[in-house]
Amino acid sequence: MANFCTVCGKPLGENATFCTNCGAAAQQQTPPAQSAPPNYTGNPYQGYPGYPQQVVYVKAGTPGRGFGISSLVLGIIGLIYGVAMFMSMVIAKDMMDFVGASGSHLGAMETDVKLGMCMGIMVYAVMSILAICFAIPAKKRGYCNGVQKSGMVTGVIGLALYLISICYVLTL
Repeated sequence: MANFCTVCGKPLGENATFCTNCGAAAQQQTPPAQSAPPNYTGNPYQGYPGYPQQVVYVKAGTPGRGFGISSLVLGIIGLIYGVAMFMSMVIAKDMMDFVGASGSHLGAMETDVKLGMCMGIMVYAVMSILAICFAIPAKKRGYCNGVQKSGMVTGVIGLALYLISICYVLTL
């Protein structure tokens, strides 16, 4: 049975005192026959000190992952913005009711407030629609997990909030 260099893993001659490959002092050891190195692939030198290990490159990422994460981020931002916009509409309506009750004419201010609300509503409606639009290709590419589903749900909730907000602005 052949001896192996403990530094580079190359086989040594029968009575070798130095390795012909790396020049290290040879120790008279043989690799264990019954136990294989971890992650053994059939190469008799793999796992020994000094043996260059094979580098395996794995493509990072999962198809559709970017779409799923984008869907969730857009859905959450749209939902937060939508709730904030709805709360500001309630406050604006209370302020307009207060100013109107004091006898002042709202006129142009009321129109400006409604126009500003509609523009704000459209921003989070677009975010909600984009959240849904990003969730669909994520699912088609096989990235159907909690991130993609959460993005879809937040997008749908954002659209429902959009419809409620439009109805609320129309009642002002």
